[in-house]
Amino acid sequence: MNKRSFKSRLAAALCPFLLMGALASCAPKNQASVPGGTPAPTQAVVRTAINAEPDSLDPFIYAAADTEAIMLNVYEGLLGFNAKGELVPGLAQKWTVSPDGLTYTFQLREGVLFHDGAPLRPEDVVWTYQKYAGIGFEKPIRSKMANIASIKADPSGITIVLKKSDTSFLTAMLSPVVRKQAVDLAQKPNGTGPFQFVSYNPSQKVVLKKHSGYWNKERMPRIDSCEFRIMTDPSSILLALKSGELDFAGVDAINAAGIKSEFDVVSVPQNMVQLLALNNSRAPFDSVKVRQAMNYAINKDEIIQSVALQYGTKLESNFSPAMAHYFAQGLDRYKPDLPKAKELLKEAGYPEGFTTTVTVPSNYKFHVDTAQVLQNQLAKAGIRLEIKQVEWGQWLDKVYSKAEYDSTIIGFTGKLDPNEVLGRYASTWPKNFIKFNNPAFDAGVKKGIELPDGPERVAIYKQLQKILVEEAASVYIMDPNLVLAFKKNLKGFTNYPVRFLDMSALYFEP
Repeated sequence: MNKRSFKSRLAAALCPFLLMGALASCAPKNQASVPGGTPAPTQAVVRTAINAEPDSLDPFIYAAADTEAIMLNVYEGLLGFNAKGELVPGLAQKWTVSPDGLTYTFQLREGVLFHDGAPLRPEDVVWTYQKYAGIGFEKPIRSKMANIASIKADPSGITIVLKKSDTSFLTAMLSPVVRKQAVDLAQKPNGTGPFQFVSYNPSQKVVLKKHSGYWNKERMPRIDSCEFRIMTDPSSILLALKSGELDFAGVDAINAAGIKSEFDVVSVPQNMVQLLALNNSRAPFDSVKVRQAMNYAINKDEIIQSVALQYGTKLESNFSPAMAHYFAQGLDRYKPDLPKAKELLKEAGYPEGFTTTVTVPSNYKFHVDTAQVLQNQLAKAGIRLEIKQVEWGQWLDKVYSKAEYDSTIIGFTGKLDPNEVLGRYASTWPKNFIKFNNPAFDAGVKKGIELPDGPERVAIYKQLQKILVEEAASVYIMDPNLVLAFKKNLKGFTNYPVRFLDMSALYFEP
């Protein structure tokens, strides 16, 4: 994993919950005077808070969900997605797929400008996606692009040929497009989206402004600029919200009831999975009986009540019911059962239990609070859980990149295709830091990407969820809701099945 000025790259499918303290505000700045004493037009500014530093601003490097939630306002791919999670035209206005599922042809949209004023050209798309795919470069940057055999531009558009059929491939076309031979993107991002980059001050904020030359008039921003402030303390976010520094913010569930008279409070699903991830390659979690014992020893309802104040949906596998089409019902195998947990521990060779460490990113209070509840619950089964809080950068390096951990608590963001959700558990997945290894699971993942979308493919992904439960790959806790407080004149918030802070949709009433 390459390192730049911002920590390590995070997995494409990973999100450490900016959820409970995310977002922020929309408010007009004070009027400024111009020569002659005439007030300048009021600037509409949206200020938002994020819980972690961007892992980079370079689309060839970043993958943290919090970063992507910001940069989706700056960059665009050949395709986009709507609030239902459906793929829609982006920089490509239409596309076709060959009958054998190997050749994809995209007709590029005309009149698109990068933020530096340069027009979008076919060679920009070809160069960008070749770099992602590792064609002419050292190696693929994005694993879901590694299946590309060739990319070329011709009169019919951009043609991409795959090595083998992959039903989930189209989601790879959400990947940002940059100018050919673009350099220094970590310092000077240059995309085609509705907002363009202004500045980034580490530990302070990222600032974007409206892209006046944006091609999509239906998505032309109704605000002038936005700020993503880096704030890790939920209490500080709440104070900033109440003081007027922020007009729109994610809040802890425990604080939501107390501010309903001042703000519009909404709770929305996230298509996310909070889990106690177990390193399957390390003792004692290399034993399925120990992993099953962990599941029996934990009371998820208690965690949802005490940590999320019921703002969450209990999960049994690494899949949220928000993706109802592929969600497997009836997998609630592990009901709290301490005698069963102790019996399994004894069978696994741990009659007196054991001591283990859970490594938790300290900037995510939601995870820290969850760890404390788990510590008390597991102690009743003889499992002594020691909590180790680490900085986010250290978590990325030691846990995610190197799998140097026993267990951890984290949140996996939802994706638009089931393979991106479940494929992370395949033994061949580059960032399978849980180290789950199951031949039947691997075979199912392989078959799932080859089949066309239909009942057979749905059945495969439901079976994969069942395998995760039976093998107790980890402890799947909940899909926590995102609880948001809006100043009453702020409108336009749109919720998506993936992390995206769509600033172009926001506006405020007088």
